[in-house]
Amino acid sequence: MEPMYIYSTIIIAVVAVCYYNACECGFVFDDMSAIVENKDLRPHVPIKNLFWNDFWGTPMHMEKSHKSYRPLCVLTFRLNYAVSELEPMSYHLVNVVLHAVVCLLYMRICNMFLKELTSFIAALMFAVHPVHTEAVTGVVGRAEMLSSIFFLAALMTYAKSSNHNKTQWSSLVLTVFLVAIAMLCKEQGITVIGVCCVYEVFIAQKATFAELLSIMMSFVRGKPNIPTWLKNSIIRAGFLVGTTLFLLFARIKVMGAQLPVFTRFDNPASMESFPARHLTYNYLLPINFWLLLSPSALCCDWTMGTIPVISSLIDIRNFATVIFYVFLGKLVVYVLQSQDKRNRSIIMSLSLMVLPFIPASNLFFPVGFVVAERILYTPSMGFTMLVALGLELIIEKKEKSEYSIFRAALKVNTRNAKLFNNVGHALEKVPDYAEALVYFQKAVSVQPDDIGAHINVGRTYNNLNMSHDAESAYRKAMDLFPPIKPGKYININQVNMKVGRMYNNLNMSHDAESAYRKAMDLFPPIKPGKYININQVNMKVGRMYNNLNMSHEAESAYRKAMDLFPPIKPGKYININQVNMKVGRMYNNLNMSQQAESAYRKAMDLFPPIKPGKYININQVNMKVGRMYNNLNMSEQAESSYRKAMDLFPPIKPGKYININQVNMKVGRMYNNLNMSQQAESAYRKAMDLFPPIKPGKYININQVNMKVGRMYNNLNMSQQAESAYRKAMDLFPPIKPGKSYTARIAPNHLNVFLNLASLVSKDPNRLLEAEQLLKKAVNMRPDYIQGYINRGDIMVKLGRPKDALEEYRTALRYDPENADVYYNIGVVSLDLGNTKEAQHNFERAVEVDPKHVQSLYNSAIMIHESGDTRLWPEAIKRLERLQKIDPADAKVYFTLGMIRMDLKDYVTAEQDFRKCLKHDPVFRSALFNLALLLTNYMQAPMDALPFLQTLLSNYPDHTKGLMLMGDINVNTLKNLDEAEKNFASVIQQEPNNVQANHNLCVVYVERGDLIRAEKCLTKVHEMAPQEQYIINHLNIVRTKLNEAIKKRREEMAKQKQAQQGQGSQQGQGSQQGQGSQQGQGSQQGQGSQQAQGSQQGQGSQQGQGSQQGQGSQQGQGSQQGQGSQQAQGSQQAQGSQQGQSSQQGQGQTKQP
Repeated sequence: MEPMYIYSTIIIAVVAVCYYNACECGFVFDDMSAIVENKDLRPHVPIKNLFWNDFWGTPMHMEKSHKSYRPLCVLTFRLNYAVSELEPMSYHLVNVVLHAVVCLLYMRICNMFLKELTSFIAALMFAVHPVHTEAVTGVVGRAEMLSSIFFLAALMTYAKSSNHNKTQWSSLVLTVFLVAIAMLCKEQGITVIGVCCVYEVFIAQKATFAELLSIMMSFVRGKPNIPTWLKNSIIRAGFLVGTTLFLLFARIKVMGAQLPVFTRFDNPASMESFPARHLTYNYLLPINFWLLLSPSALCCDWTMGTIPVISSLIDIRNFATVIFYVFLGKLVVYVLQSQDKRNRSIIMSLSLMVLPFIPASNLFFPVGFVVAERILYTPSMGFTMLVALGLELIIEKKEKSEYSIFRAALKVNTRNAKLFNNVGHALEKVPDYAEALVYFQKAVSVQPDDIGAHINVGRTYNNLNMSHDAESAYRKAMDLFPPIKPGKYININQVNMKVGRMYNNLNMSHDAESAYRKAMDLFPPIKPGKYININQVNMKVGRMYNNLNMSHEAESAYRKAMDLFPPIKPGKYININQVNMKVGRMYNNLNMSQQAESAYRKAMDLFPPIKPGKYININQVNMKVGRMYNNLNMSEQAESSYRKAMDLFPPIKPGKYININQVNMKVGRMYNNLNMSQQAESAYRKAMDLFPPIKPGKYININQVNMKVGRMYNNLNMSQQAESAYRKAMDLFPPIKPGKSYTARIAPNHLNVFLNLASLVSKDPNRLLEAEQLLKKAVNMRPDYIQGYINRGDIMVKLGRPKDALEEYRTALRYDPENADVYYNIGVVSLDLGNTKEAQHNFERAVEVDPKHVQSLYNSAIMIHESGDTRLWPEAIKRLERLQKIDPADAKVYFTLGMIRMDLKDYVTAEQDFRKCLKHDPVFRSALFNLALLLTNYMQAPMDALPFLQTLLSNYPDHTKGLMLMGDINVNTLKNLDEAEKNFASVIQQEPNNVQANHNLCVVYVERGDLIRAEKCLTKVHEMAPQEQYIINHLNIVRTKLNEAIKKRREEMAKQKQAQQGQGSQQGQGSQQGQGSQQGQGSQQGQGSQQAQGSQQGQGSQQGQGSQQGQGSQQGQGSQQGQGSQQAQGSQQAQGSQQGQSSQQGQGQTKQP
């Protein structure tokens, strides 16, 4: 295999080992803005928007845009989103792969100027350089890697296009295309044009500084002397420069000819005047170089006051700047003095290190940071190449030194084979194999029985691809081995090195195996009680057996080795790492988990006891005790270990500052793990007491105040202290200066303090105007502060000024016309104002901007349903099903789907939707009622509805519609009139004028046969609703039944009277008196009989009607349960349905008395 393939494999493996844990990271810092909050990643956003917006998704023409134009990098983020949406692992995996690709391309570039081994060393250093951590681990660092890939590809392509006499225009055009792609990944990609120009002059044309100076002087003297090679170079360079100017012009056009607006807090030196600004900017150069040279103090954020401004010439830091420029100047002078291959390599190293750094240097235009480690990604290529060159120089000097020493020794002593071998080894390192072979052969001639000399000859022949001679030399060496005698030990390492390697080189696997087996037979026998180093066993026995694919024998060797471990004695400490390595790994190899667990437990018993007052590193406790207990699933013991560790924390002393991050990590996390919120609160309070006091005139990062003080107070529900902290932070803002744009000095994220304070203040309804004024101040400071307008609009809604709220929202839309939240807010306010058409339009617009905007999807679906246009209902269902995918546990989505499908008469699916709703929210009031209604009225399963009604009324005992439905079921299904009466009476108690409840109570009386009470009840209901025809019909029916009963009773009484009169004429006057008495009784009895009979008839004829009446009532209730305007519409439909049923029953059956 060629060395470059081996080197490439090693580099890929090293990158994977160094950055595999990056795949476990989430989104941090700028990743939130570039990935999570960037709408350009969403599939619904047109691809063209990527070419009009900046790296963060902000339109380039807006003032708040950072003007970072990297559409191709954003396109890769969008592809990531299409595959895994916001799953961080895929984003980090792509970054790691891209870093590996850059390393391989960089090694090829180095190979253009350096030796293969030196190129590999440079690429290896580049792969593992710690300064790349931010670029590779942070997702936004992908811009650096993508740009570097096309940067290097452009340089390699340009190298093919240039030579002394001819220009390959296809390669040159391809170079320009790659430069454009590199620039569209990140702006600094355009600097490869400068590197190509350096390559053209010093590498392709091998021009010297003296030659270039001579050409320049010929122009000065007026006699220009332009060599042919220079003419071709000028043509190629002119083409590159011309295209560069075109690309720069296009870039400026996209920016709107505006530089980005940065604040004093982003880059403090940018706001200073001469000489402070220039002294500070120049000091940043040695700072960046030091990060490359000694990357031990890396930081994720170097903004604000991390590097104080240099305001004086006598500042000691200026000395570092002077030293840096002196070193750089001497290096430039050195490479220009002579022009050999090494010097040309140094020139390329300097160009790779300096030119890509220029855009971020602050020397030509200010940038939005002080120091950023990720921008050193491409410049570090030149640095690592320079270091590799130095290492190569040191190695060569050492090799020359060894060669000189041994050559000098040979002048004195020509009979020492070892000296000839050493000279040969020195020549091998150069490598000069032909010359080395001469010295190895002299060593063999001086001492023919030197096995090592013969091996050296064979190896050198092999390196020279002279396999036949190599085999002959190896066989001569093997013939010199002494015969293997039983009982005589030969070092296995020598056998492996001398015999095994020889046989492997000769592809004689059978002989190699034989040699291995003979060597194993020579191992001394393993005796019980005698300890043999497990490492030796692994190396000597295990490896041999593995080489011979004898897994059974290898296992046997491991078991014998474990039996030789000394017994673990109580009180004697054994290093857990040794136990893990020796016992645990063996048991794992043998799949003996039970024994492995036993070994872990024995190891834990050997931990020294924790003594009060003696501090033990919590990390050690976590690693040794916690991990073991976790492996053994012993959570209680793990908790005990954590508590003991917390007791060992040193006490917090007033006046001594302890890093809040440490407190959070050590104390807060422990208490959280133990669910001890009170103790956690105490730890936070102590930490806050240790904050240094805020001094007037001294700026403290508002983000730090928000994070450390504000968030703590919010977590502790201490709103007064939080407000005080926010106000102190606001006092530190620079004052507004007349005639000076405030936007140039305040960043939008700093204004979040106004949002936070307004949010706190607005919790008090009496302070809403104060909150409104705070937000007004914020938007006055930055008119493009969109969130300020949104929050101010929310305050206007609370103040009862919806029209003013609409104006605030529309102002926000002028700055961000693609903000779905703003459209949604306008829709809500328009709905409150009764403008349903405008509300629906804005909900639809919000869905267009963000197809996953949850609130807009839900409200637009409801409004489509309420429109009554059944042709649009499938779209409402589609939107609700989309919400199901976004949040499968959202109960209200299932409920709304059930209501729509119920209106579509898809009762089976509606039932399933209601049941799914109740699965996620078992006490969802509307779902409980409507499912019971569905089962009762449409599924003809009132008994199945009972459990849901009972759950409803047990949680909401005053639910009138539920009480009505339960009353109807008690009347029609359960025949429990007493319970039905209680149900309707409960409704009347809450709503005395509820016509339906009063009417249904009358039905209960009818069902009981109490027509007189029913007639009085219906008369009262008729007075409450004189226009309700169904009540009139029912009242007529009851009165008819009463009239019939009275008429029948009178006829019976007349017959009785006639019978009594006939009897009285026979008995005489005296008996008439008694008959009169009986007549009175008979009349009463007859009346009672008629009344009973009428009651029975009324009951018989009314029972069916009562059942139908219940259904009409229930149907109305179901419609009323809908949302918004559905409720009123459903109510009207219900009444119409009831009137229709009742009037049909009344016609032709009875007449008005």
